[in-house]
Amino acid sequence: MLPRDITAGESWACRFTVTAMIDDEGNLYDSSGVEPGAVVAARPGEYHGVGVIVRRDVKQELLELRDTASGKHFVVEFARVTDIDRVEWIEE
Repeated sequence: MLPRDITAGESWACRFTVTAMIDDEGNLYDSSGVEPGAVVAARPGEYHGVGVIVRRDVKQELLELRDTASGKHFVVEFARVTDIDRVEWIEE
């Protein structure tokens, strides 16, 4: 499935790749509370995650995703997402 084919008004998720600050294991680095100029144990690299689609811009071919692991929001190009599927919400 392609991002432009998803049905509006339904919950969708996908795998994505972005350039972000990551640790040695490839996990997203949490920079909250880090002073400007401080040395951190992170480097720029490719972060791979699963995100719920929050917003879609078909004209610019962009998705806003909420990463399921960190809760952070990322704006990702259509070309950088795969495995789009409906979200099945489970109430606990």
